Amino acid sequence: MRWCEVLLTTLLAVSTIAAGQEEVKAIKGKHIVVEYPVKLERYAKAFLQIGDAAWDAYRELYNLPLPEPIELQIRLVPEKGERFASLWTDGQKFIFLKVGSEKPLLAPTKGGAHNVYGICHELAHIAIYHRMTQVARIPEGIAEGWTYYFGSVITSHLFEKLGAQVYPDPHNYHETSGMARLLRQLETRRDPQTLAAKILYDVERKYGRQVLSEALNRTLSQRPSGHELVAKFVEALVAVTNDPQAKALVPEQFLKPQVRIETEFPDITQKRLYYGLKMEWHEGLLQLRYDDGEKDGQWSIAGSGHGIIFVKPEGKWQLVAVEFYGARYGALQPPDEDFSIFLCNEKFEVIREFRAPYSLFAQRGEWKWERISVEPTEVPDFFYIVIAFNPTATKGIYMAYDADVPRSHSRKAFPGSHLMDTEKTYDWMIRCYLRPADEQTRQQAKEAVKRLQSEIEALKQ
Repeated sequence: MRWCEVLLTTLLAVSTIAAGQEEVKAIKGKHIVVEYPVKLERYAKAFLQIGDAAWDAYRELYNLPLPEPIELQIRLVPEKGERFASLWTDGQKFIFLKVGSEKPLLAPTKGGAHNVYGICHELAHIAIYHRMTQVARIPEGIAEGWTYYFGSVITSHLFEKLGAQVYPDPHNYHETSGMARLLRQLETRRDPQTLAAKILYDVERKYGRQVLSEALNRTLSQRPSGHELVAKFVEALVAVTNDPQAKALVPEQFLKPQVRIETEFPDITQKRLYYGLKMEWHEGLLQLRYDDGEKDGQWSIAGSGHGIIFVKPEGKWQLVAVEFYGARYGALQPPDEDFSIFLCNEKFEVIREFRAPYSLFAQRGEWKWERISVEPTEVPDFFYIVIAFNPTATKGIYMAYDADVPRSHSRKAFPGSHLMDTEKTYDWMIRCYLRPADEQTRQQAKEAVKRLQSEIEALKQ
């Protein structure tokens, strides 16, 4: 999308963009760019002022740096219904707001969403996520709870600084959406999100804002993964306060989170689950797959990965390669980072993690098969392969799926975090390659494959 500036002042640049039949403009402030439909111009100008002030507040109050410019894209989607509203971020520099009409932009007391808080909340996500290596496996409640706390603090701060009139539908957003609301909920709710918000509230109340700021910044400076985030925060908090008892402010459930299992078949040791498995020899390696080579759709799943189950023939076998059909989206050049390939046992425990560079998909938008050799690793009788790209709305790799399968063998999954069924019957176009791990298995390999094929075929009913 190309921007053509038609007006420039010291604080504000306005441009007009062609977006189908709808006129869309963009305004630029100190740290924020807002792209919006003309019908929502007064709200866009308010969000620009709110976003700029919130950007400064995160730096001023908590020394939390944010990228700039942050780009807020507002779209009208009347086909979704006049009450529809959706707000989310890519965790790096974009915030997306879709509304069905002006109604969701009204004050919460008039049935609208918590829009001032919403911008502050999404900026908190970016402040944390853009300094992490991987956002998957953040313990349940932490991401939303911590951004709930920061979003509430900044919302109330903005009310003191900007007042009610900054918003087109003036209201006391401190009371409806800021710390006043959070304090009410801390007294009555015990869900993971509220408990996570309470961690930061208790730290700041007991040790002060500077301590909270230093502990969080020490944590994020290490570029933690989602799995490491809370543990590293506790370490930093104890170090900053010089108080070993500070860790008591963090409930144990966030330090030892449970894997969320939402699948019809958590026990994958039933061979009937593998009906549809294709086994073929390729240059001395055994290829396992479910797809027919034709793509029926694709997904990119933020905060998750693409998992698929396999079963091996009798004997000792090693995983030597993983292949999948995908296409990169996002910037013209691939990001300078790796994605993960996990080999997990039947209990969804990680046996080994392999890494591969995004640069394998150098050409944006090109669909291709990519075969990745891995360190030979012995596989159990039943196992998962999970590929996770750490995607955002503006960076990732689409994973193709094949819907022409007798049953789904695929999952939305990330080790240590969650394991969920796909919403429809399809399989990721992921294949793995095995080789015999010892001489006895090598000699009996072809017969073992035939026996497994016959056994699975007999169990299809």
